Amino acid sequence: MKALVLSKYKQLDLVDMAKPQPGEDDLLIRVQACGICGSDVHGYDGSTGRRLPPFVLGSICHATWHWSSERVAVLGSTSLFLHFITTNAGES
Repeated sequence: MKALVLSKYKQLDLVDMAKPQPGEDDLLIRVQACGICGSDVHGYDGSTGRRLPPFVLGSICHATWHWSSERVAVLGSTSLFLHFITTNAGES
């Protein structure tokens, strides 16, 4: 999958990342569109110090349900609007 990574402050790279391997309590989504918000802009320039490179940008997206285990309930729709809690690239 592709991801826009803040490799260092003021440097963005479009990189290939491994497809996530969901666990039994996870829902796998396919992102259709992703937006950059003001927090991402501040992360880009390093002004807040909260986003430490490497970091995947884009915390608000539209996605479709792709896979879930039997333990995960899907709430009647396969179209989702999500706001993610962000982590540094490589963290889970």
